[in-house]
Amino acid sequence: MLLVLHVEDSIEDALLVAAELDKTFGATVCRRVETAEAFREALRTERWDVVVADHRLPGFSALGALRLLQETGLDIPARDPAAG
Repeated sequence: MLLVLHVEDSIEDALLVAAELDKTFGATVCRRVETAEAFREALRTERWDVVVADHRLPGFSALGALRLLQETGLDIPARDPAAG
């Protein structure tokens, strides 16, 4: 099972990404967060296989999420879908 932390403000977009991940990788569990605080909490409380981030959210961004992830020292692959 693939555990995905998804930084996304749109529920509809998150559902589309989750469906594609399920088709590609089989069983996936996705948790959607919208804020830096929720992202930090998710990193503290769960063990994630990958972080996927929308490029820009109100008050948060993929780059901000990457910086926070790097600050933790956790070894989690991060991917910005907007990067192509």
